Amino acid sequence: MADVTPVTVLTGWSGAGKTTLLNHLLRQPEFAGTAVLADGGAGTFPLPVRLNAGCLCCSRREELVRILRLWLPRARRDEIGRVVIETTGDADPAAIQETLARDIVTASAYRVDGIVTVVAATGGLTALAERQIAAADRIVVNKSDLADPGPLCARLHAINPHAAVITTSQGVVAAGFILAVR
Repeated sequence: MADVTPVTVLTGWSGAGKTTLLNHLLRQPEFAGTAVLADGGAGTFPLPVRLNAGCLCCSRREELVRILRLWLPRARRDEIGRVVIETTGDADPAAIQETLARDIVTASAYRVDGIVTVVAATGGLTALAERQIAAADRIVVNKSDLADPGPLCARLHAINPHAAVITTSQGVVAAGFILAVR
């Protein structure tokens, strides 16, 4: 019986490759028993959860807490070993952390294991993307086969010198890079 279920917040600008990365991770054995809450996309195991109106960091905070409370019995029985929250491109991961910490039930049952920000090597950085990068524990520079990630990686390190950075293409990342971050 799990006392606390780890939560990974997967964030990044639209088109960076969050869903591609997530689909790759879910095929790895380390992610068996992972419940996915997708902000604006399809969810998977144990319930198909899809949120289309608003985002989890802003207008849907109560919905996030409600779903995690609903999943709690399954997490206690180890049917759910981890939760991944895939946000929309403009989500603030710090607000999701705050939401989990404010609710006494979710705060005692779930802990944020890490914030993973996906950045496309082909795109620029907006102010919001920089906030996502600053909050990240891990940064995945995706689409590195399409552009030289070197200058971008230097900028990422300047924004967040504490986050581990990995370059990839098509979202191929080893589970160990994502798991047990904190």
